[in-house]
Amino acid sequence: MILIGITIIVLGLFLLPLAWRGRISARGQFCRKCKFDLAGSPIQAECDKCPECGESVSTQSARRTTLRRSSRIGLVASHILLLLGSGTLGFGIWGNTASIYAHLPDAIVVQGVKWGSTSALDEAVKRSANSPRFVNGYSDDLVDYALKVQADRSVAWDPRIGEILRIALVGGYLNPDQLNLYAINGWTHTLDLRDKVHAGEKFIQYMLASEGDRIGATGHAVTQFRYGARLIEYGVQGEEPVWRIDPKRRLGGKLYIGGENGSRGWMGSSLWNMDQYTTKIKVGDSIPIYIDLEIRLEDPDIEEPIVSKITRLERSVLVLDPSEPIVRQISNDEQAKHIAEAISVGPLHTMVNPTPPGPNHYNIIMKLSAMIDVIPASFSFKIYLQIGGEEVHIGELVREGPDEDPRGQYVQWGVSPNDSAGLEHALALHAIALEQGTIDVVFKTEPDAALKIPTIDQVVDTTIVFKDVPIKIVETPSEVNNPGWNENQVLGELVTD
Repeated sequence: MILIGITIIVLGLFLLPLAWRGRISARGQFCRKCKFDLAGSPIQAECDKCPECGESVSTQSARRTTLRRSSRIGLVASHILLLLGSGTLGFGIWGNTASIYAHLPDAIVVQGVKWGSTSALDEAVKRSANSPRFVNGYSDDLVDYALKVQADRSVAWDPRIGEILRIALVGGYLNPDQLNLYAINGWTHTLDLRDKVHAGEKFIQYMLASEGDRIGATGHAVTQFRYGARLIEYGVQGEEPVWRIDPKRRLGGKLYIGGENGSRGWMGSSLWNMDQYTTKIKVGDSIPIYIDLEIRLEDPDIEEPIVSKITRLERSVLVLDPSEPIVRQISNDEQAKHIAEAISVGPLHTMVNPTPPGPNHYNIIMKLSAMIDVIPASFSFKIYLQIGGEEVHIGELVREGPDEDPRGQYVQWGVSPNDSAGLEHALALHAIALEQGTIDVVFKTEPDAALKIPTIDQVVDTTIVFKDVPIKIVETPSEVNNPGWNENQVLGELVTD
């Protein structure tokens, strides 16, 4: 509102001198002092004077050739603009603009939104929610403006803009062109592909992240739409595709529009059947890989997707000798110390007689929770339980860091019920552990465990021992599977040479 007030005042000030000067009403020779018409009067000699006021008119500087008349309409309009602008500026400064916009017509509210008025935007959100108060034409104009803001990534996202789009989407007010813009500009899709592979390797790891960074709204809604970005084809440039999905295959769950942070999703896996290329190409050469990513918006009531945009990404993957590591292991004593201090584990949950929670489910022998605080660098651990003189591998713990938020992870020791020998041995070790009452848990750095996260190129060499982690006996498989977080987390000790 302040900006609008200033704009109106500037317009009034611009119009005022123009209106005061007015338009030309007569042409000829006139006395400059009293504007008397000198037509027919002598004006050449030095002694010639104005018949009206007696002022000398012998020189051109003493005369004027035109007369102007001020514009009364212009003067009135300029004063009205100055008064309106001053009032608007005053209301803007005093914070009463919301009450003003509440009584203004739709057209002015929409224009106020375009001028950057936060009060106008608040009022526009209210009117959008209270449709049909908004006239359709102005609603379309408002949605078009919101989509324009959504597409301009140089402008910080305002959840109120997202709310206008959410209301329009849920209400079915977006036309096909608007739906297309909403789907293309509302999300950021990032594909990370590991750029190194061993000769003869069958898989190349990737991670696809989709973030609805420009759909966040002030409200929440589960829509009838499905939205997603997925790999639909990949291969080597100039070759037939290695892998392709059915283009008619539907997406999964419904599109959820959350609060200010929008929505996020990650999908990690591997490009597979690549060994035909990683085997025949020479070590040191690059494989030119292409990946087709489809951005897709579906309506369950319509057979064909509403939006389907294919984006081709091209990457080069270097082929390494199998003896050369893809993820390097580095030594850094200070970072290793910080990593050890950032990790704690909870009690190991188990039953006296571990049983699977249902048919064909794994026997979960034990399960523990690990809490990871802020870390200075990437790590990649394999986790072992020390029982009866053996080290039992139970899982992995990998973090990219240092930008990741603190969070936890469960790690479980499970055995397939179809592996009778393995299950028998696990139960024997389990009995020893119950008799001990505590177990030492060891985190050992294993670079290959980080291969599944393609953005990790190196990990810190660290070994951490959590001594005497208590065993908590529970009654049901569900309690084992959901151990919860324990306030009495066990801290580890950094193992140094």
